[in-house]
Amino acid sequence: KEIDKEQTGFVAVGELKDLLTRLDLFAEDEYVNIMKEKVDPDGLGIVLMPLFLEEFYPEDSSRAPDTFTLFHYNGLMKSGTAGRYIKGEAVLLEGVQGKADNNAMLQ
Repeated sequence: KEIDKEQTGFVAVGELKDLLTRLDLFAEDEYVNIMKEKVDPDGLGIVLMPLFLEEFYPEDSSRAPDTFTLFHYNGLMKSGTAGRYIKGEAVLLEGVQGKADNNAMLQ
């Protein structure tokens, strides 16, 4: 929560070394560069919480959610809303745990 202050579920790739250091994990530059490619495979510049947990805490990966809140931004004002962000709920069809077994909507 100290690094992901807005609780978005991701951090910038540039913050990975600081995150690893704060968690008392191995954080030498060469290793961090290798891990950046592994936890940001699409090169988006962000590290998603489920990928991070799966990589560094595989025994606890079952804690990653099958559903989560997201905010969509498209830059256009939509009438009747307070801003450009639209709140929604997302469902992981496949993720770090495989299929979203905990979601009754998918059963």
